[in-house]
Amino acid sequence: MQLRWPKNDDAAQAGQLLAESYLSLESRQAADLRALIDDAMRRTLLGLAIRCAEKALNSGDPAWVRTALILQAIEGFDYDYRESLRAAVPIRYAAWKTAAPVGRWLGELRAMASESAASRLDQAYRDDSIRSDALQLGELVLVEQDGVLRFRPAPQPARRRRGHEQIRS
Repeated sequence: MQLRWPKNDDAAQAGQLLAESYLSLESRQAADLRALIDDAMRRTLLGLAIRCAEKALNSGDPAWVRTALILQAIEGFDYDYRESLRAAVPIRYAAWKTAAPVGRWLGELRAMASESAASRLDQAYRDDSIRSDALQLGELVLVEQDGVLRFRPAPQPARRRRGHEQIRS
């Protein structure tokens, strides 16, 4: 995953402020804001959404899942649909672990998301069944670092190529 991973939890707090501010906009203002977002910011939004999923796991507070969903709605699945789907995996995992009411929150977000983002959010979160091994689908691992759970890209397996060992990162 080529996302911009926030370095600390201050980023999650900023993401929460952005999400709440976004919800206070009129739908036309929200559309104007989304039109200003470039690919670098989309990657950052996905990284922030994953950080918020981590906050949900570490605090047990499902409100962080809501923040992650809002950030993903702002990103709009416009950077790279596959990356957005991969980012949905840790969010779904955190939703499962915190019993977050994702369906209700998605209903509230439909009016604020673009039509295509609302449809893609529904697709990404429609199936409530998630297993603990689902993180493998998103090519992520959950690690404990200094007593805090963090999602990290899964290590790529070493591959042999024409008699030479080559490790892909």
